[in-house]
Amino acid sequence: MGSTSVDSFLEHYGVKGMKWGVRRDRSKSSGSSGEGTNNKPHAHELSDEELKKHIARMELEKRYTDLSKQKHSATKGAGADFAKELGKNLVRTAVSAAGTHAVNSALKAVVKK
Repeated sequence: MGSTSVDSFLEHYGVKGMKWGVRRDRSKSSGSSGEGTNNKPHAHELSDEELKKHIARMELEKRYTDLSKQKHSATKGAGADFAKELGKNLVRTAVSAAGTHAVNSALKAVVKK
């Protein structure tokens, strides 16, 4: 195979030292136009009114998250209590049935003798 055809070599168009499956953080690259990135102003760049609006919004979001967690945990608690009570009743019934069966078997064994 002395001929060199197009299919006999591999070209790599990546960055030297680049790892397979690892992407650079595009938000830090210099070629980015900045669209789609999070360009929030720093607190010292905001006016007092803008800062108050941001704080109020953050507090509302935090309260919403806390209330959502409470609602979820209350619903989960009710379901857990129901499941626990159901499990207790099932175990109680199974133990009672097993005890009745054991007593009946013992009585039959005694009566046969």
